[in-house]
Amino acid sequence: MCIMTGHFRSFKNLAKGAQPSGKRRTKYSFTQNNKVMEIHRSTVILLLLLCVSSFTYGQPAHVMRRYQKFLTQHRGPYVNVEMCTSEISDRNIGSETSECKPVNTFIQAQDHQINAVCSGGARLYNDRNLFKSATPYSVVTCRLKSGQWPNCEYYRGRLSTRYIVLACDQGLPVHYQIM
Repeated sequence: MCIMTGHFRSFKNLAKGAQPSGKRRTKYSFTQNNKVMEIHRSTVILLLLLCVSSFTYGQPAHVMRRYQKFLTQHRGPYVNVEMCTSEISDRNIGSETSECKPVNTFIQAQDHQINAVCSGGARLYNDRNLFKSATPYSVVTCRLKSGQWPNCEYYRGRLSTRYIVLACDQGLPVHYQIM
């Protein structure tokens, strides 16, 4: 447990922006087990930023499940046209009825780039949470060749660059919409 000493008597005063008296204006001293710890303003700001950035991990469980499923099915920063069958098999991607998925698209981008569509894309319909990306993305589209679940075989993928449309829930992508 941290106990404030010196110029501050509580964390509440620190949160209100209280300043220590004297020349030291950038450090705050705390004691823990008789050891002095100094916290710089930049550290406090960094901690606040980390709390804000935890937005993604503070989402309800049902949204996080849909988001993780979306990433499993569609995030593919390193997927190339030769990898359709192996990636879909390795990721255990199938249709809702556990059949071979007829078409799957991998977006060649990192999480934060894909997530940006939900915050910076254009909303397509007022009654649905569909957003069109502001910039085009490279995607690999895989089409089913043959097989029975779980032994699905896909044609060589098709690489293209296009605007993507995603359904978003509470700021996170949860569905790739084929347009």
